[in-house]
Amino acid sequence: EIVDTRPGVDWVAPHLAVLGKTNRSRRVVVDGQSEAASLIPALQQAGLSVTKLTSADRAAACGRFYDLATTDWSEDDPTLGLSHNGDPQIAAAIAAARWRETGEGARVFTRRGSAGPIGPLYTITFALWALRRKRTTPMATVR
Repeated sequence: EIVDTRPGVDWVAPHLAVLGKTNRSRRVVVDGQSEAASLIPALQQAGLSVTKLTSADRAAACGRFYDLATTDWSEDDPTLGLSHNGDPQIAAAIAAARWRETGEGARVFTRRGSAGPIGPLYTITFALWALRRKRTTPMATVR
């Protein structure tokens, strides 16, 4: 779910540091190929552990999200399928998203070609990627 969205970026590191004190994870995932990478020093200074995604990570994350979103969810095997809580920001981002080819058959969601903001989609896509990679839930993702 999307916990908080505000204009600007000055609030991000302090807010996540506060959330981290009450959360079991102080890990944050940041798209290292986006403008969000500029937040990494402030996040680290706030005592957060930062995982920086590469272009290959982003393609893998988008591919995994697509695979799970297009697979029927099963109570017998919760690793299959994907659903969300109906958050209108997430639903709008999914509806607006378009793909961009990155070479060798890989593709990622693209902000430039999409029909609206897709930050919430990237947020949950990166959280899912981190969950599968480390088997621990990240406290936050930043795109």
